[in-house]
Amino acid sequence: MRYKIMGCKNLALVLICSFLLVSGCENIGNNSSEKYSVSGTVSYNSIPVSDAAVKLYRGNQLVAEAMTDFQGEFNIEEAESDSYSLFIEKQISDSSYLAQSVSINLNEDLILDNLELPRPLELLGIEEIEKSIKLTWSVYDPGSFYEYRIYRHTSTALDDMTGTLVHIATRHTDTTFVDNGVGMDGGLARDFTYFYRIYVVNNYGRRSGSNIEFLRTSRWERTDFPVEYDLNQISSFYVPGGDIVAGVDFDGESLWVAGLKEIGGYYDNNRVRLIKYDVASATILKTFEYNDEYVKPSGLIWDGSNIWLNYGGEGGGDTRIIKRIDPDSGQVNLVYTTPPGVHDVGYDGNNIFYSYYFNRIEKRELPNLSVVETYDNPFGTGANFGIAYRSGEIWLSCKSAKELAILDDAGEHVGLAYNDILVSWNGFHSRLHLCFMGDNLILCKNSRIYVLDIVDRP
Repeated sequence: MRYKIMGCKNLALVLICSFLLVSGCENIGNNSSEKYSVSGTVSYNSIPVSDAAVKLYRGNQLVAEAMTDFQGEFNIEEAESDSYSLFIEKQISDSSYLAQSVSINLNEDLILDNLELPRPLELLGIEEIEKSIKLTWSVYDPGSFYEYRIYRHTSTALDDMTGTLVHIATRHTDTTFVDNGVGMDGGLARDFTYFYRIYVVNNYGRRSGSNIEFLRTSRWERTDFPVEYDLNQISSFYVPGGDIVAGVDFDGESLWVAGLKEIGGYYDNNRVRLIKYDVASATILKTFEYNDEYVKPSGLIWDGSNIWLNYGGEGGGDTRIIKRIDPDSGQVNLVYTTPPGVHDVGYDGNNIFYSYYFNRIEKRELPNLSVVETYDNPFGTGANFGIAYRSGEIWLSCKSAKELAILDDAGEHVGLAYNDILVSWNGFHSRLHLCFMGDNLILCKNSRIYVLDIVDRP
């Protein structure tokens, strides 16, 4: 084999190209961005802050983090040249915290000597006013203020993710708010604990979070009641067929019970039975069956001649109605539309009472249903349910209360009725329809009917 030796000129060119190729490869390997450090001192009221969390973000991505030492100093190394947000947060023992955010452009080692945390926001006072809760907090520095955000929750695990936003104030001098149950049907519950926290927000987001304060609402607006009863159980029984009680009333001799059996989905018609029942002999005297409505019945009265059966306490759109029914034939002889949220009805001999789920009671004239009077519900929550009337007393049940409330004819809350059955339920009950049967009270819970003796409490 023969080889041709290159000339010096060609050999030099090859060496130069080889050198350039190697140099280029080395440059490719070293073409990563320069790395820089960010350091500084965090203080509050010119005093160094230890154990503050310092986080470096590129957009929403956490790039690096550090904690300040006992001198308030921190150091973050090996950060690429770019634009960042530096977020600093210090948790305080009373659950409040201080926060600061700074925008930085990192193209050299950066030292931030004076990162001063803002003063904390303080929730100063919390008090109950009638059926509401009033909050008062400290004024925040207008120079770093965008808005206040007030959150409510049912436990101490309260922040802007777990709590319910109930109010936003955009003036830094607005430092009071009265919570009457924003976002709740009927307002704040009685005898219930609510927790509150306030955040200050600037253009970059959260800046300071207040301490958490709580208040347990009072059971009733008044503490002295001139009328108090004990309810002693005489007997109890279930609706024949296992139906849910959707209304009950007494015609002077027998009970009329609306029995509900839900069938299929929301838009499938349910089975409704109107049952005439003799309590003493535990005998069904008469039954009428209806399956022409998909909305649920909720409340029944006997007006001396006819039965009135309310439909649509829960949902129903434009099909909320009340039907007047002949007790001999079971035929519907009159139909009216009704407002939403009527969960039970009562009768005083001349007028029908509407018990609204959302904290209202109406007295309406029969048969045209014009409004005669409107009363407040003393339970103060969106759980009002059953209603019944006897001379001078309007009796009310509530899904979240262990007593029955009693109003006088003027709508004033004058009394309570106690029973071990209500106490033992101890929770959010479903259906609690009421009526009087002579001197006894009929109290229904789902499919079970209780006969209770009414005794003055000593």
